[in-house]
Amino acid sequence: MKLVLSTLLASLALPVLADVGSSASLTGLRYELVDLAPGDGIAPSIRYTGLSHADSFALWDFCFPSYCQRSQGSFTTPAFSSVQNDGTGQTSVFAAVSAAGLFTGGQWANGVGTGSGNGRYLGQARYQGARGGPPLFVVSAHIGVRITGQYTLDAWVNPTEILGPYHRDYGAGAGVFFHSRFLDGSEPLVEIGASSSERFAHETGELSVLLRNDKDHQATLWGKWGVWSSGQVPIGIPEPSTWALMLAGVGLVGGVVQRRRAHDAAR
Repeated sequence: MKLVLSTLLASLALPVLADVGSSASLTGLRYELVDLAPGDGIAPSIRYTGLSHADSFALWDFCFPSYCQRSQGSFTTPAFSSVQNDGTGQTSVFAAVSAAGLFTGGQWANGVGTGSGNGRYLGQARYQGARGGPPLFVVSAHIGVRITGQYTLDAWVNPTEILGPYHRDYGAGAGVFFHSRFLDGSEPLVEIGASSSERFAHETGELSVLLRNDKDHQATLWGKWGVWSSGQVPIGIPEPSTWALMLAGVGLVGGVVQRRRAHDAAR
């Protein structure tokens, strides 16, 4: 796993290879139990019950068949996903969660052509726990969980001159997030972005949060936290003939549905 991640991160560290690219990582993770009520006689305890998710989407920023991959693990079981598409330029994206940390990255080299789909890629690596499923943690009374890690975010854009009409401009972004109602303080969110005018963005730092159980009994803590990366390349504007064909198709489908409803009503 470490060798695979090293190879992927090394390839994404070369922005000259792609028109847009981004990467995000959260490493050096430390978990510390904090006694919120010293002297209460309750022994601090914790169970790591959350799930890890690694999601990769190419051409679209949702799970369109054949262009996405999702993987699920736990605090002890790694999760890894990757997608590659060479239809309109070279597109690749990956996401991974393991003991080494959380990682995601992607790139799209479209050359002088426009992107297909909606021209986007998206990767997300996260831990998650929610009502109705495994929580992030199960902790004893009056216990907090402090989570600390080092994040590194990069995003770059090397725009090329597109042949033919298009819309949507180049863009890339990356971020680290933490959402939970058990947080002590506000939710931390760090995001960066690159564009045709601001071609490179980079940020590193430390993320430290405290999840609290202030109850007098054992409790479950929910939430989600992780890293994401995304990119956008220009996409083509359909020709008038294409619009006409699409509208004709919509009209045909509408006519079929209307006739079916009329037939059902007459029965």
